[in-house]
Amino acid sequence: PPLLSKALEDFNRAVKAHPADINAMYNRSIAKAMLGDLRGAHADLNRAIAITPTDPMLYEQRGKVSAAMSRPKLALKDFGTALLMETL
Repeated sequence: PPLLSKALEDFNRAVKAHPADINAMYNRSIAKAMLGDLRGAHADLNRAIAITPTDPMLYEQRGKVSAAMSRPKLALKDFGTALLMETL
């Protein structure tokens, strides 16, 4: 998908220009996952969580990626973490 590939290029530039921007990393992880780069998506989310470990959105997305990678235990752990954060 050309538009998705273009979006990924834009997110790559944003992350390069602003390496601590978790929104750019989050969006890039979604684009990577949609393009089939689950490992890259997971890596972006790991990095974003290292920067902002209190954002449940990041854990929820990493859970989705882990599930897509057939790693259900990791997915459930992240979904649980996201739920706990959202209820506190």
